[in-house]
Amino acid sequence: MAFCEMLSAGSEFVVCKKTKTKKETAVHVKEDTIELLESSLRQLGCNIKQSVTVQNQIFDKIKEMLEDNQKTTTQLKEFRDNLEKYLKKLEEQQVDLQNFLLSCK
Repeated sequence: MAFCEMLSAGSEFVVCKKTKTKKETAVHVKEDTIELLESSLRQLGCNIKQSVTVQNQIFDKIKEMLEDNQKTTTQLKEFRDNLEKYLKKLEEQQVDLQNFLLSCK
């Protein structure tokens, strides 16, 4: 079945386009979905690797702070404020991941 459309630009002519069948469209959507899932999996792998690196840095920072009494109150407050900001972002990412998990079911 062809879908025809009338266009006019000074003179009339007919442009015919073949519409995709539902099966072709479903296959295309399925392929796109699989590609997106693979990309999501790769991104999660990168995020996990980065999370492990950050965890190790946090452990190092805890050790450093326990041993180092040279920080001023102002420096500690700035560091605390930054940590609160990043913790909030991490909590939001966790909610996003949970929502993504639910959408994949």
